[in-house]
Amino acid sequence: EEAPAVEETPAYEEAPATEETEKKRIFSFGNRIRAIGIIPMVIACIVLEMVCSNLLEDSMMGEVETALQVAAVSADEMYGTGDTAFIEELKEKTDFEITIYSGTSSEYTTFTGSEISLNTDVAKRLKDGEVVFVDREDIFGVEYHTYYQNLQHSEGVICVAKETGHTDKVVLLQSLNIILVAIAVLVLAWFVISKAAQGMISVMIVTKEFLEKVAGGELTVASDPKFQSRNDELGDIYNISVQLQSSLRKIVNNIKVSAADLTVSADQLTGLAQGTKETVDGVYGSLEEITKGSVTQADETGVARQNVDMIGEQITYITEEVDYLTQNAEQMSEAEKASEEIIDELNASNEETVASVTEVANQINALHDSI
Repeated sequence: EEAPAVEETPAYEEAPATEETEKKRIFSFGNRIRAIGIIPMVIACIVLEMVCSNLLEDSMMGEVETALQVAAVSADEMYGTGDTAFIEELKEKTDFEITIYSGTSSEYTTFTGSEISLNTDVAKRLKDGEVVFVDREDIFGVEYHTYYQNLQHSEGVICVAKETGHTDKVVLLQSLNIILVAIAVLVLAWFVISKAAQGMISVMIVTKEFLEKVAGGELTVASDPKFQSRNDELGDIYNISVQLQSSLRKIVNNIKVSAADLTVSADQLTGLAQGTKETVDGVYGSLEEITKGSVTQADETGVARQNVDMIGEQITYITEEVDYLTQNAEQMSEAEKASEEIIDELNASNEETVASVTEVANQINALHDSI
């Protein structure tokens, strides 16, 4: 059961804003989540693009080498029959440049320009019976893919070359297509991650505002069932915040009940203290009356002594009266002594009463401070 509603308590004063709180949060929690989600994907896309570009370039080099090899075999067959027209036609249809080397110098070539010399390194490898494919070779200032093999039907070497421009364009176009696909994937991923992050941030913002109100003393603020029903850690945090509010509300209610009980006890103690004060005042009054009576009795004793002196002077005239008066004087003297003892006892009792009253007053003051 929910605790009974409590009166709204005044909110605490907000702390003054500092430069850090006023500063815009560039690396907020949402941006961090987006960065954590998107940065690995960006790195993965870059690596994937590089790998795909290399694989594509290797595949293109393999296709170019195969095409150049086929052209070299065909040209070798036709050149062995002395048909150079086929080689010219092959050049027109494929843009392949074909060169026949005799030794290290060109014997026949479709290139327009100076005589071409065979690279010594290539010549050495061909002499060892290898076929040589060079992915990029500079011929007359232009880069070519070149393929070399020994002639099958005569002595010499045949070279088939193709400009790298076409291959580079194909690789670049395919790489751009891969990059565009990667960008599209990144945009989609950014959208999905942003939506997920926004959902989490909205729960955190609502929880933060709820806790701010609770911290400000608004213990009756209503919770949102939509966030309480979330089955994740953020939902758990929101539910704990609601439980905290309920606990604080119960604590405040218990404090109010205790404060009411304390007020009743304080009123009772105040009444008791007032009664004690009245009793002490009565004791003070009684002591004053006793003191006044003692003073009056002492004065009367002095007058009696004067009368005794006067009776002594007249003893010759009224002896019987003197004897009688003497007896009365002795009785009054005894009464005086008794009165003095009583006065001493009353004074001692008065001092004890004053000390007791002072102690009671101190206890009342201490009780008042405690209340």
